[in-house]
Amino acid sequence: MMRCTRDECERRYVAFTGAALLAVAFALAASAASAATVYLKDGSVVRGLVVLESPTEVVVDVKQGSEQVRRHLPRDQVEDVLRPVSPERLAQLSPDAPNAYRLYAEELAEKRKDPEARDEAIRLFLIAAYHAPDQLGKACLLGMAGLGRTAGEQQRFRAMAYLLDETRDRRLLAPMAAVADADGDQKAALHVVRLLRVGKRKEAQRVLESAPLAKTRLAQLMDPRLLAASLALECPHCSSGYIDCPECGGTGMVNGAVCRKCRVGRSSRGKVRCPECDGKYTQVQLEARQVLELARAEYALLTGEVIGATESWSDAAASEPPVRSLDLRALTEFDPRHSVYRDGNWVTP
Repeated sequence: MMRCTRDECERRYVAFTGAALLAVAFALAASAASAATVYLKDGSVVRGLVVLESPTEVVVDVKQGSEQVRRHLPRDQVEDVLRPVSPERLAQLSPDAPNAYRLYAEELAEKRKDPEARDEAIRLFLIAAYHAPDQLGKACLLGMAGLGRTAGEQQRFRAMAYLLDETRDRRLLAPMAAVADADGDQKAALHVVRLLRVGKRKEAQRVLESAPLAKTRLAQLMDPRLLAASLALECPHCSSGYIDCPECGGTGMVNGAVCRKCRVGRSSRGKVRCPECDGKYTQVQLEARQVLELARAEYALLTGEVIGATESWSDAAASEPPVRSLDLRALTEFDPRHSVYRDGNWVTP
């Protein structure tokens, strides 16, 4: 048996190790494959499981009949890879925190051109509305109305928003209007609203810098104070991440003794960490009233109808026939009671 030289052995070892690592990388990529839609620059679309993305190619497993066909798409031909839904994000959601469903629904609504993203956004809005109807119901149903897959479905969602609205504003029942022919400022204002609803304040500010008239339009549709608060990067509840200690009222003393609640560190005496931002001095998430105000603005931009106008609509509502009773549990094919995502399925807690 011939023995290889030291240099030959090293080369063989490097080649073998490289091949093994490459095989492991492909195995890991396959195990982490996720459903995605690949948009090509020629206008065509490829849907399947993306098993690998590299600087040179995108590898997709596409189902053709009963078989899986692997396609290797050159990277320079790929316009975008859209992963509509993250199973990991879904698994983290809990009925104890319904606003988290709404936040992720807002993100998925931005990808509405993908059917899977649209369907999952509708489901998440519905779950949030079911578990917190008083706080999130109306805003979530308005979000669903913008995602309705048919005119009849949009009408049902608007009717449900009406039923969840304490003021019973009949304008909620107005048909949605397309924005394809809207002017640039209106489109920019609509984009800003949708960015703010998912917490992307910096991006929203950049849009307003390039389209200043959009801010004027939003100021006409929203409470200026709530608009400013929604755009603010800083926490509106504190100063530099701290608030006056509720125990001593910011004095640092209680009955002649040093306050135990805020006594740590002389520089912070009389102050405690803000519970809203946890001392970060950045706005963590929108308040319920901001969410509702942004939903109203989006609806107004889509329909041309302003919800919550100063004039009373009680007479008009009383003069029209009541809306047929609807149930959130039967509003769509999704059951909002199945609100926990486990092993690829939605189940009851």
